[in-house]
Amino acid sequence: MKPATARRVGHRSRRRYAAAALAGLFSSGLGAAPGFAQPADMIVVNGIEQPGVRVLGSDGFTLRYVDPRGRDRRRPLDQVQGVHLGAYPDYFDAVRLFESGQIVLAERLLRATLDAARGREEWLAASAAERLTRLYDAQGNGRAAAEVYLSSAARRAGAGFLDQPPLVSVAALPAATRGELLPRIERLRREADGPAAASLGELLEAARLGRTAPGAAVDPLPAAPAPVPAAGAAPGGPAYAEGGPVLLPARL
Repeated sequence: MKPATARRVGHRSRRRYAAAALAGLFSSGLGAAPGFAQPADMIVVNGIEQPGVRVLGSDGFTLRYVDPRGRDRRRPLDQVQGVHLGAYPDYFDAVRLFESGQIVLAERLLRATLDAARGREEWLAASAAERLTRLYDAQGNGRAAAEVYLSSAARRAGAGFLDQPPLVSVAALPAATRGELLPRIERLRREADGPAAASLGELLEAARLGRTAPGAAVDPLPAAPAPVPAAGAAPGGPAYAEGGPVLLPARL
C-alpha cells in the first residue's frame, strides 16, 4: 500500500499530512461477530510488515499498538505505510474506492464505518469522519460537511482529525444556515484546546463572515481513472489490464 501524500503546504501541513496518512492507511469494517475472537491486526512500519499486532488507536499523529510480545508501542504516522484492522475490513475498500474516484460507493462505506465504530473505536470513527468531511466539502455540501465535522469534534476527536475544517463549503452556506451553526461551533471551540480549538476558530470565522481567509481552498476529490481494456477482450466488455484498477459500478 502506498503512503498517503501531503495535501498542501503551509503552517498546518504536518498535521494535515498525518490526518491524511491515517485516513488513507486504515482498514475497517463493521466489527467482529459476538462469540468470536477478534482477528489480529497487521501494520507496515518502514516497509516491514508486522503481523499479529493489536492496534489500540491514534490521535491523528501517532499510531499506538501492542506488538506480538505484548509491548505497548507508538509510531509516528509518517513511518507507517499500512494498517489492516482484522475486525474492520471494509474501511480498506472505502479508502481504495475514494482514492480511485468512486465517490458514491466510498461515501456509503465510510458512513457505515463511522456508524459502526462510533462508541466503540472513536479514533477509527474520527478517521472516517475526516475523510467524509473532505468529501462533502469538495462537493460543496456545507451542511453535511459541518455536521460530520462538528459531531467528530463533539466526540473529542484527536486534533489530527480536526485540522481541516470545511471552511469553503460552510462559508458558502446561506446566512441563515450559517447563523444556526454559530452557537454550536462557538461552544465546541470553548471546550476544545490547542490545535483543535484553533481549527474550530477558523470554522467559526468562516461561518460568521461568509468568507474564508485568503488562500483557503478545497482539496479536489480524486478522479476515477479510465479503465484500460485488456488484450483480446470482447468489444464493450468490462475488461481491465492485468494488475490495473478495477472500478466498481457507480451504483450498488
